[in-house]
Amino acid sequence: KTAKDYWTSKLPDFPFAPSLLLKKDPAEIANPKFQSLTKILDNEKWTKLRKLAQEKEVTPSALLCTIYGDV
Repeated sequence: KTAKDYWTSKLPDFPFAPSLLLKKDPAEIANPKFQSLTKILDNEKWTKLRKLAQEKEVTPSALLCTIYGDV
């Protein structure tokens, strides 16, 4: 209950989900086509990212999601 009350009180100031720039209104697309993109970090970059995440006391996944949301 205490945790729920805490997070409920934070909702008014919580940031919105990141919005994506769209080339076209999705409602106008009759036959959507999807493309998957992949980026592989080399060992050095992955190590730096993991170290930064550890310094911030978050998981690498949380750090990447935050970066994505800020871009």
